[in-house]
Amino acid sequence: MTKTRGIVEAGAEYRVPVGLFQGMTLESVSGPAFEITEDGQPVQPGHTFGAGVVVVRRTADGNSDDSGFVLAEPGDGTGGGEAGRGIATMTISGGNLTGTYTDGTAWDAGTLPVGPAGPQGPKGDPGTAATVTVGTVTTLAAGAQATVTNSGTSSAAVFNFGIPKGADGTGGGDDTSLGGTALSGTASSAGNLDITSPYVLQRISKIATSAPCTVAVYASASDRTADAGRITSTPNSISDLSVAPVVQATTVQGAMEVAAERGFTGSALYLYVSASTTVTLEVRPL
Repeated sequence: MTKTRGIVEAGAEYRVPVGLFQGMTLESVSGPAFEITEDGQPVQPGHTFGAGVVVVRRTADGNSDDSGFVLAEPGDGTGGGEAGRGIATMTISGGNLTGTYTDGTAWDAGTLPVGPAGPQGPKGDPGTAATVTVGTVTTLAAGAQATVTNSGTSSAAVFNFGIPKGADGTGGGDDTSLGGTALSGTASSAGNLDITSPYVLQRISKIATSAPCTVAVYASASDRTADAGRITSTPNSISDLSVAPVVQATTVQGAMEVAAERGFTGSALYLYVSASTTVTLEVRPL
C-alpha cells in the first residue's frame, strides 16, 4: 500500500484538484488542528475519498509548526499491467500543491484555487464605555519630574498626579528689583520730595530706598502739608483719611511691598522722607 504525506501551513485554504484524492484513505493527521472536507463535510481518519470536491483548510493560528496528514493508496502496483507509481509526499505551501511520486520524481500541481470568502460574522456587542477619574494629587520636591500614573484599569482609569512645588524664592525683603514702571527721585536730606508720574490714574505697589528711612506718599501737596505731624507715627498701611498718605512705610530698606494698594489721580507724587535717600516707586496704571 502506497502512502502519501501532506503538509499544511497556518492560514492555508485550498481546493484540491478533482480526482486527485479519489480512492485514497485518510490514514492520520498530526500537528496543529486543521480541517479536511469533501463536498463540504468534514472527514476523519479512515475516510476514503470519492470524486467529490476536497478542501484543506487551516486558520491563521500564529503557530509556525506545520500540520500534516497521511493518505493510504490501495494496491501495490503488481497487477497484470505495467506497474504504476503512487504519490509519496504532498505539500501545500504558498498556494501551491507539490510533492513526489514513489519513484522519487517530483510533481507540481500548480496554484490551488481558493474557496470563496465566507459570510461576514455577526456584529459584536457594544463595549463598556471607558471612564476616567482623578485619584490622588501629591506635591513633589521642587525640581522633580511631574508624574501621572494609572491605578485603575484601561477601561476605568484612575489617574494619580505628582506635581513638583515651585522653587523657594530668594532675597525676600531685600529684593531691590521692581516691576511695572519705576519712578525715582533723590532727597539730599529729610523733607519733601516730588516725583512726576506718566499716569493720571495710578497705584503704587512697591517702594525701594537707598538708605533706611520713613517714606510717605501723598496725592497732593496740601495733603502732605496737612499730615506733616503724623509722618513718624502712622503704621505701614494706607489710611482711609482724606489727608492721610496714599502710601506710608516706616523703616524702608531695599524694596518693600506696599501692604495695600489704592488708586489715586494726579501726574505728580508728593513724598516726605525722613532721611537723605533715593526713592524708587513701582507705579502701575489703573
